[in-house]
Amino acid sequence: MKTKKILTAMVLSSISCSGFAQFNTEPAPKSKWGLSIAMNSIQAQVEIPLLTATGGILVDADGNIITPGSRVDKSYSFSVISKYQINNDILLRFEFGITNLNLQANVDAKGGLGHNISTTEINSRIYRYTPGFQWTFMKTKRIESYCGMTATYVNYKDVNNTGYGETRDFTTDTLQSIHNSKANTPGGFAAGVGALAGFNIYLHRRISIGAEFSSSALYYKLGGIRASETTGQNFPNPISTETSTHTNSYKGFKISKIISSFNISIWF
Repeated sequence: MKTKKILTAMVLSSISCSGFAQFNTEPAPKSKWGLSIAMNSIQAQVEIPLLTATGGILVDADGNIITPGSRVDKSYSFSVISKYQINNDILLRFEFGITNLNLQANVDAKGGLGHNISTTEINSRIYRYTPGFQWTFMKTKRIESYCGMTATYVNYKDVNNTGYGETRDFTTDTLQSIHNSKANTPGGFAAGVGALAGFNIYLHRRISIGAEFSSSALYYKLGGIRASETTGQNFPNPISTETSTHTNSYKGFKISKIISSFNISIWF
């Protein structure tokens, strides 16, 4: 009886150790090519404030519109990352990212003798090109952690902002004045090197989800001459148009804020 118990314990111990070893040591997929789709944080990509002609801030360094009213953010950012596995631990990668900046602020205010309605909208795009490599330093059956280095080039497109406003009589709702405005600030670029770290959780041998964090040391050259035009009319006066230009530029070196992303990957 005692011998039977000992044999049973040995078998159970063997099964337990075998299962534990399989969970922790089974390698990640051996596929050479992988493709990731990532959703990225936006605020970390907007580094330099957008200024008005009087020096006020229209968009801050975190990508928020600084205008009174009901603010709406329709911005989005995503990346496509191709990966090629050199060996079990090292992968080459190339990331192409698109950020669409779309910020709005709406005002509908009644006070005194007037009813003021206005809308401000800001649009721009940011393109990121980041070739690099990643090294997997911890790997189990379902989880892997990695770090890496990248070369970074960011292309900032022009920033366009438009505005519409009208004033109506508080009691009669008669239109008293109206104005439309538009302005353009040139884009620019940033270039340098960066570092990244992240992890993947495998749902299947060829499918994983994960998160990644990255930052870069970049030289920025942004902006230039911002041109604006405003067309307005105070009834019954005729329509008038005003144009203006002012410098809104930045050149310099700085460490970017940390960009966080969540991704899903498929290995072929």
